[in-house]
Amino acid sequence: MKKQVKMRIVDSCGDYEKEEIFYQHYFIQLLSKKYDIIYSDQPDFIIYGVCGSKHLDYDCVRIFYTPENIRANWDIADYSMDFDYLDYGDRHLYIPYIHTLQQKPNLSKTREIREKTKFCGFVVSNGTVQSRNIFFEKLSQYKKVDSGGKYKNNIGGRVGNKIEWLRDYKFNICFENSSNPGYLTEKLFDAYAAGCVPIYWGDTSLRCQKDTSKSIAGGGGGNP
Repeated sequence: MKKQVKMRIVDSCGDYEKEEIFYQHYFIQLLSKKYDIIYSDQPDFIIYGVCGSKHLDYDCVRIFYTPENIRANWDIADYSMDFDYLDYGDRHLYIPYIHTLQQKPNLSKTREIREKTKFCGFVVSNGTVQSRNIFFEKLSQYKKVDSGGKYKNNIGGRVGNKIEWLRDYKFNICFENSSNPGYLTEKLFDAYAAGCVPIYWGDTSLRCQKDTSKSIAGGGGGNP
């Protein structure tokens, strides 16, 4: 019989605070393989994010998690799961966002670059990242970059399936929203899944790992 553990998810920027959605969360599904996880108003543990302050109302073990480039407040968090490369003993777990996705990008459906007819795709909703915006404008001066997101849309509407739409493109501008060692989201993997050459900026640790035959990786920090 599995050990019963009472939990809640709060301040997660999603609907996981609702009981009917709670059990769909990646970490709840993962923990359910070993424990009998119970949604509770009096939890033993909470997993909390950056979208609120409800976590302060709980007198239990607090586990911080965010897919954003934001640090845990160790005066509040007992444990943290995030992008940082930290040596904090068993209180910290480095976990890139790609590992928490329910559906991983399928890298087996790519096409050869030489078969593609379109130049560069760009899918962005957040228009506040100046380095990304400037790069888009600069590259567009050389040749039109098709923008299929909310920001700078120039194809007549937002795309439904990002990866499928990108499959026709040779390149993909896939800058992160900010730069930090270890901060790696789905953006780079989406480009690979679509068979694009990624034009990337974000995780500075990739400077030590990049394969320049397959990507144009700016790493991060300063100007891409």
